[in-house]
Amino acid sequence: MTTFKIGRTTGGLLKIGGGISPKIVSGPLVVTGGTITTSGLYTVHTFLLSGSSFFCSESLSVEYLVIGGGGSGGGTYHGGGGGAGGFQTGTGFAVTNGTYPVTVGLGGIATTAQGNNGASSIFSSITSLGGQGGASWYNYPTTPPTQASLGTKASGGGACYGSNVGGVGTVGQGKNGGTAGTSGNYGSGGGGGSTSAGGNGTTTTGGAGGTGTASSISGISTTYCGGGGGSTYAGGTPGAGGSGGGTAGVGSGSALAAAANTGGGGGGGERTNGTGGAGGSGIVIIRYLTPVSFTPQAVLLTSGTSYSIPAGATTMKAWVVGGGGCSPGSISYGGGCAYKTWSVSGASISYVLGVGAINISTASTSSTATYSSVTITGNNGSSGLGSYSGGDGGANGGSGGYGGPGGAVGGDSATTTACGRKPATDISGLFAALNLAGVSTTETCGATAAFGSAAYANKYNSALTKTAGYGGRGAYDTFTTPGGNGALVLYFT
Repeated sequence: MTTFKIGRTTGGLLKIGGGISPKIVSGPLVVTGGTITTSGLYTVHTFLLSGSSFFCSESLSVEYLVIGGGGSGGGTYHGGGGGAGGFQTGTGFAVTNGTYPVTVGLGGIATTAQGNNGASSIFSSITSLGGQGGASWYNYPTTPPTQASLGTKASGGGACYGSNVGGVGTVGQGKNGGTAGTSGNYGSGGGGGSTSAGGNGTTTTGGAGGTGTASSISGISTTYCGGGGGSTYAGGTPGAGGSGGGTAGVGSGSALAAAANTGGGGGGGERTNGTGGAGGSGIVIIRYLTPVSFTPQAVLLTSGTSYSIPAGATTMKAWVVGGGGCSPGSISYGGGCAYKTWSVSGASISYVLGVGAINISTASTSSTATYSSVTITGNNGSSGLGSYSGGDGGANGGSGGYGGPGGAVGGDSATTTACGRKPATDISGLFAALNLAGVSTTETCGATAAFGSAAYANKYNSALTKTAGYGGRGAYDTFTTPGGNGALVLYFT
């Protein structure tokens, strides 16, 4: 028995400063057991034998293929073909945190008597039965046992002369075995396959094994669960195995075994010491979409109208800042800021970015961001307060008169710098997101303002005039310095 096990490793805490709550960052999937490969977008776990385990970090929706072991063909006098193991496959199968037993069924053992049944393969609640052994008149001249004596299996074994009627398959897993010829070369029936019944034996030929079923779950199209071919007496034509099934013997010949890990039925053997072929062992394959490892990321948007949400992101936090105002003498304001967190899955966020006032005669405009029919607004900071609306919260823009100061995003609470600029104030993790995006939030009084810093004007020395950062209030003191344009900051996890 193999164990299919799932759980989660413990990740670390990632805290982005300024009020973003700690978030558990999950560790990667931990996988053991089976043969692990990838095929396109999928991770594939192939179990050829029992005895290993699988561990993963979360609930998964998986696809599965569960193939039972094939039955062996009958031997010594008119051996019928072995029936194929059960074929079951499905998608959207939910596995949750826990241990799932997996059993890979063995094929029926080769024999000179009545064929041996294959063993069942099991994954969770999915059980694919083993195939039925092929018939044999091994105890001639006593009447041969019937296929019913081998019990109900996935696909029926082929009949032999004297029993004549093939075994019965199980609906949803396999088909019936073929009947036997009653004279001449006494062709035995082919074993049932997963797609079609075994062929009927005739007076000159053994029945062909029933056809199997193809699956590409492993990434390669492979046909499983073909039935074994039925034998025939000397001079006749033995039945061919279905895909993956064994070919029968003729005259005094032994039959071919089914291929391993196909669930095929073994071919039927004929006459003295004619050994029926062994059934093919089963296989269990489980695959799922390979989880996308997502690293938190942030972006500052200063143009455009929409932004595609990165693949793998599950949450998005947005801060939208309005354009900064500008006025002579009387108070004007930096842009307001609104913020909100959404759960996301693909698609994009749309936005309109406000424009800063270019001089004392023009007004700035507001900025908006919309996702999933919800809009948040960072209002403009012209002659009125740069306020905010919608979302989870926000901050008003800072105020200022001649020359400055008036930073965006709560700039009134900041300390004016030596160059006359007043910087923005952090709110709900904004600065941490900006830093992740590679944007400076520290005002250094250089040529380029930090995000949200107010402008500064000096009528006595134009060289001292400083531009505004995004959303920062403009300045006027003979010289006009425009307000900063609006902006959108996004943080994805």
